[in-house]
This record gives sequence, structure tokens and C-alpha cells, in this order.
Amino acid sequence: MKKKLILLNGTSSSGKSSIAKKILEFEDEPYYHIGIDMVASMIDGSQIAANINNIADFTFLFSKHILDNGFNVVLDFVFEDNYADWLNRCINIFSSYDVRFIKVSCSLDELKKREIARKDRVIGLSEYQTSHMNVVSHYDYMVDTTNNSPDECARDILQYLNSSSEGTALKSMQNEMLVIKELSLSDKTLVLELISKSDLRTEGILAVNTRYWGAFMNNALIGVIGCEYETKYGLLRSAMVDESYRNNGLAKKLFSKVIEAGKKMNLDTIYLFSTEAGDYWKRLGFCLSSVEEVVNRLPNTPQVKLFDELGWLPTEVAYKLCP
Repeated sequence: MKKKLILLNGTSSSGKSSIAKKILEFEDEPYYHIGIDMVASMIDGSQIAANINNIADFTFLFSKHILDNGFNVVLDFVFEDNYADWLNRCINIFSSYDVRFIKVSCSLDELKKREIARKDRVIGLSEYQTSHMNVVSHYDYMVDTTNNSPDECARDILQYLNSSSEGTALKSMQNEMLVIKELSLSDKTLVLELISKSDLRTEGILAVNTRYWGAFMNNALIGVIGCEYETKYGLLRSAMVDESYRNNGLAKKLFSKVIEAGKKMNLDTIYLFSTEAGDYWKRLGFCLSSVEEVVNRLPNTPQVKLFDELGWLPTEVAYKLCP
């Protein structure tokens, strides 16, 4: 079972830390409480401003480490509009985890009272943050601490967790940031950089009679797929998703672009070579074919020519889209 990351987002003095402590107290399953303020306190105060991005990044990575070791995490954080990259980084790191974005609200009048009463708060900070916290566009749940105690809010959140199977806010925001488009020769350097992270071959990338599609997140190429064409057949190649974005259906979205293009081109079928990922491609509708059939129908494609030169064809495994 996936461990949960409860992400409490709210202004200073909104009660995030108090709620987090109560969740730890009420929940039988172990949770770790992590906060950006905790991480910032690990270095000298005079160095915080210069290292604020590193502090945010370490907060996320530390939380990820705890999740990877089999424990739940309550993370209290402040996503300000001025630091939109923090949200992007958070989504990238936790894209394959069960994350629940919880909005912690409080009236401005109450926030001001708390700032004065607590003595250790910067007066006016919560008012500033109240009008500069719109970067998070989706939440899984919301609590208001104006008139509700940390106990009540914590129990409310836990009741929500017990009644829901999985958070959707992170994936919704990720989909809003994702752009999939057909690539051109001007994108070749980006494609080569991404594919170089894998053991895939780069010869023939974006050659004549090939088409490629790329997935972009915040203008960075995070996934790619290509197809080589000859007569009425296609040969899939260079299907890759950056490791940070895997297990979220992105490869399937890229593959759907190849299928759409194939239908418009009136292709008879699409082939591929794969010695290790056959089970995955079978789930997407492929069945075993013969290498000889691929070579006979697509003899002039870059991939067939390369594999022939390398002497790989006798040991390759071929697939084609099932009828």
C-alpha cells in the first residue's frame, strides 16, 4: 500500500503545525511531521534567504526519503505565488505518490491576532501571504481554523482520508502543466539529451520519414516517442519518459499520438522491436510478430538498417498492433 503524504498548505499562523501534531497524535499508523520552517532552522538565520530554494528542495526530498522507507508524512508548507517553481518541483518529486493537498484557511482578522499573541511571528506576514497564495489551483480537501480547533481540523482531515481512496489534486495540476506536441528538427537537441539518459540508440532521430512527439512540463522535455514510416507501415521507436515522471500514464498518452497519426495516415499496422518491455506493449494492444515481417515491410527505415548493421536482428523480438 502506498504511504500517504498529507500536504498542509496555508499562511503563517494558520495552524498548520498544530494540525500536523494532532494528526500524529490521533492516527494509529505512524506519521512523520516535516515543515519548511524545521529545515530552515537547521542553518544560520542569516543564510536562509540566500538558500531558500535549497531549503524548499531539501524539505521535499527529505519527505520523499521518509515515504520511500515506508512511513507516512505530514508536510506543512507555504506555496507562495512568488515561488511557483516550488510547486512545480513538488509535483515532479511526488508525481507517483499518494499526495493529499489540504488547504488550511483562516480569516485575516484571526491571523493578525495570532501574530501579535505568538510574539515570534513577523507582523504582517500572514496578511501578505493571504493575497499571494493562489499558485495551488487544486485541493483535495479544505479546513478552516478561524473557529475550529486543531483537534477538530485534524479529525476532519483523517475522516476525509478514511473515506477517499486517492488524492486527485496533484494529478489535476500536473495535467494542466503538461503539453504534448509533435516535434521538429529544431527540437532534436532536446530529444537527444533526454534519450541519452537511457540505453536507447540515437541514430536516425528525426530523420526523413519519421515523426516524433514530445511531452513538456514547464517547457522541459520529459517524454518522447517516435515512429518511422515506409509505405503503409510504421515502426515505433525511442519511447521514453524521464524517470521522475514515470508510472503516471504519460507513455500511454504519447503512444496515443502515434495511434492518432497512424489512423490519419491510413497505416495498415504499427510494429516495434522490444527485448525487455514486451509485456508492457502487449497491454497497449500489441502482439508478437516476426522480425522477418518487419524487415520485409520496413526495409529502409533507420531502425531496421541500424539493427542490421549492428547484427541485432537475429536476436530481436518484434511486435505489431493486434488486428
